[in-house]
Amino acid sequence: MGHHTATPRHVLRRGASGREKSKEPPKPGTLTFQDALREALEGSAFVLRMAGKLLWALRVSARCFYLLVRLLLYIFLLLPVFVRATAYCWLHPSVSNFVRYGAKRRNLMDVYMLRQEFRDAGSQPVVVFFTGGVWIIGYKMWGMLMGMVLQRLGILLLVPDYRNFPQATGEEMVEDTLLAVQWSLDHCEEYGGDPSRLFLVGQSAGAHLLSMALLKRASEAKALASSPSIRWQPKDIAAFVGISGPFDLVDLSDHFHSRGLDRRLLSSIFEGRLEDFSPTRLVTADRARMLPPVLLVHGTADTSVPSRSAIDFTTALQAAGADADVKLYPGKSHTDPILEDPIAGNDPLIEELAFLVKSHDPRRAVALICDSAADKDVVHDKDCSVGHRMMPLPVIRLARMVNPF
Repeated sequence: MGHHTATPRHVLRRGASGREKSKEPPKPGTLTFQDALREALEGSAFVLRMAGKLLWALRVSARCFYLLVRLLLYIFLLLPVFVRATAYCWLHPSVSNFVRYGAKRRNLMDVYMLRQEFRDAGSQPVVVFFTGGVWIIGYKMWGMLMGMVLQRLGILLLVPDYRNFPQATGEEMVEDTLLAVQWSLDHCEEYGGDPSRLFLVGQSAGAHLLSMALLKRASEAKALASSPSIRWQPKDIAAFVGISGPFDLVDLSDHFHSRGLDRRLLSSIFEGRLEDFSPTRLVTADRARMLPPVLLVHGTADTSVPSRSAIDFTTALQAAGADADVKLYPGKSHTDPILEDPIAGNDPLIEELAFLVKSHDPRRAVALICDSAADKDVVHDKDCSVGHRMMPLPVIRLARMVNPF
């Protein structure tokens, strides 16, 4: 893929006067304590604002307070891990924070840079990870546990932020997604990444937005792009991995309502056009032929987004001729693959993601991941652990029990 001139990357910092200034990202090890403290305070304030938005969005019903209490207890139980991961994200010299990819205030990303031994070995594969958050509380820091693991495996991780509702509508979130993917393709080489081995991975709302972006680009392949700054095509992507994604908003509307996400709010996020933002209903043969290999993964115990969402989307993709498959994790919840499993040090999703990303044949890798059996497993390397236990198992089990998601 050819490369094009783009706006130089920079890091957002806030000066003493309160005005935003931009500059080149600091070299590893140059982040000052004052900068780190300022970012920590701003990040904490952001999380509090997002929590307030979530309460407003859920109409602050009795059920919402019940869910909030469970969420606070969940955070309290796993707080030592979250503090450690937050400190790593903000303070470690191998993480470049607030790298700008677009002009909007939240068009920023975190880059979990390659260790020197991996950079010395040549260009490495790239994962661009879009976090979830009900389209309301999504934030790039939700990818910090994945970043800590993938760095150890020699995989460059980019975690873009994107505008949330009510700051933006679903259409504008997709625009941010398109722009972040373009920036990643244009600039990943600066960090030692290989743009020909760039994988898109999204969880929950992030999986939904990436699938919308891929289908949008597929529909524009034979027409002029919606923006001259967006040039990438679906075939520029090595593969797409959707984790616990809601791919049919029309079908899931009643379920979301029963879980606390009001129908009126969901309609407001997507401007009353739920069908237009339901990837399962947008698949056509022409679009399917343009898509990269697709792997959808979902826990069977997911009560936030039922696993039928991934099954139905896979069925629609396969019927239209796309190279798509689904992997179900028995007994796994909505957040197990990205939170509880990494904390427990037993993370089949990350193992399979690493296997896919390290493979030079994504289609075959997807097939092996979905067909792997205990007696003939070439995917999971028992001699190469992707992580270690960060909390006692009884605490993790208790956190799973109270997790509202």
